[in-house]
Amino acid sequence: MLHLLCLIMFLMHLTKNYKDDYEYGNTMALLITDECINCDVCEPVCPNQAIYQGESIFEIDPARCTECVGHFDKPQCVEVCPVDCIPLDPQHSETQEQLLEKYKKLLEE
Repeated sequence: MLHLLCLIMFLMHLTKNYKDDYEYGNTMALLITDECINCDVCEPVCPNQAIYQGESIFEIDPARCTECVGHFDKPQCVEVCPVDCIPLDPQHSETQEQLLEKYKKLLEE
């Protein structure tokens, strides 16, 4: 049933595609919008454990989000999200170099 709901929500949001943001080299932490349906596919694919269950939807800790720099070519949460609700967070703009530095610091933890 949950998978059917995910599919329906995905089809409803086909007109909006946040994945395009990453194709153009924009870099910053990510955020999960209130369109999140709590399907829980994003949390396990985050290599930095930046995604967690918030009060009503999943949330991303910008201090831990590297857009998967150092791990993957593209943010994995964006790739698996069935409703495309994970855009770039304009409040947390970072360069590719800053994301790589954050990745290296997280490795030291």
